[in-house]
Amino acid sequence: MKTKFFNEWDKLKMRDNINFYIIVILAVILVVQTIAIINIVQNRTVVILPPQVDQEFQIVGNTLSKSYLEQVSFYISDRIMSLSPSNAKVSLESIAPFLSTDVEHLKVIKKTLEKEAELIISENLFQSFYPNKFQINEKDKIMTVTGVLRKYIGDMFVQSKDQKIDYPYEIKSGRLIIKGVNIR
Repeated sequence: MKTKFFNEWDKLKMRDNINFYIIVILAVILVVQTIAIINIVQNRTVVILPPQVDQEFQIVGNTLSKSYLEQVSFYISDRIMSLSPSNAKVSLESIAPFLSTDVEHLKVIKKTLEKEAELIISENLFQSFYPNKFQINEKDKIMTVTGVLRKYIGDMFVQSKDQKIDYPYEIKSGRLIIKGVNIR
């Protein structure tokens, strides 16, 4: 009777050991999968096409390619600076997805852009912006677009001048957010 008890005990002990090893292996697999999923989610590559497609650009995690920043800044510059009385309000609204949702930043940006739109409408101005150069200050998180701004009243040429536009920005969850527009 003792041997039968000990034989049964040994079988149960062996099953218990096998179950323990299976549980440990499954726990290790679960940890490895969790780490892999976290890395995939944080470092996924997204290819986005800008409103004006000149070249491909990428966002990987919270890193934006220079070509992405250049394309978006040229697009925003075109919307802000190439205006006519008929498209001044609509053109400025088209950049809203790129703007900060922070109330303070949004007030300053909207005030600057509405002032520009009111001037265009009241003076019946037509202006076009031709970007020449793109610079990025990664330390201060500022994009700068330099170009030529030409102004017309009707068919009459009024003025041509070099224009710089600074865009302070931040990147949140792979999204470019413009915090300001400084036209100088």
